[in-house]
Amino acid sequence: MDTAAQMGQDATGFVRLHRSGIPEETALSTGIAGLDGEIPWIFYRPKQTIPAPLIPAAIGPTWRDEHGAWYRLANYGRRQHEVFHALDVEGQPLNAERLHWINELSLLESQEEDLSFSLSYIASPQPKAYPLDPNTPGANVNEVYQRAISDVLPRPGNGSAERIEEIYQIGMEGTTVTWKLNSAEAAEITAVGVTVPLLVTNGTEQSTINSEGSKVTVNYGHAKYTVWADESEHGVELEMLPGRMPNRNGHYQLAQWTRKDKQEITLRFSLTLEQ
Repeated sequence: MDTAAQMGQDATGFVRLHRSGIPEETALSTGIAGLDGEIPWIFYRPKQTIPAPLIPAAIGPTWRDEHGAWYRLANYGRRQHEVFHALDVEGQPLNAERLHWINELSLLESQEEDLSFSLSYIASPQPKAYPLDPNTPGANVNEVYQRAISDVLPRPGNGSAERIEEIYQIGMEGTTVTWKLNSAEAAEITAVGVTVPLLVTNGTEQSTINSEGSKVTVNYGHAKYTVWADESEHGVELEMLPGRMPNRNGHYQLAQWTRKDKQEITLRFSLTLEQ
């Protein structure tokens, strides 16, 4: 899991799922980077047959606010590069970038050989203010502006989301993830979803993708990758998005499970890899 990915190079969220003896690209081996955000020239990638998408993707949540705008956890990350900042004696940036989320990791009680843990994303309480012209007259004008924005718009959330909790259960039979989203103060999440990249081709070999109900199966060589929503998750709609999303391992197609019942903002998914 990458909790603060470098935008333009990776994606925030669940970005790597491997199993011994199965090709690493079958499920996902690295997040799918997007073109949104500030990318210095030295990090531009070579020309590709299929261009990278604007918004990055990983295995993770997406949600809609009360205004109808959609957000994706994968698109929240670091947009500055540390090589362009002054470092202290310990190698840490002097002017560290303000991140959107604060993370908490806690272990849960495991059963037998399973590993269970919770990863939470908590919206940073610091408001995101637009930078002003440094030539603007006035002392500490940016600080005054940020305080004013905080007074007018007290909502601490990111895209109307104040907290995202991910509960992982990893065992020999597969991995189960539960996503829980909480609305921010004076805001409302009106729909939630989960995106999962599915391998189409590694450039040489092609996969076969089949979907039935809320279940998707990817057959790739001798491996099979299966993703499905919990049977108790009523009202979940599966959509196979037609675009291709490339990373260093191949081209992927994005599957998105969406639930528009705002009273229920919990989604539980299972992922298995087998030969």
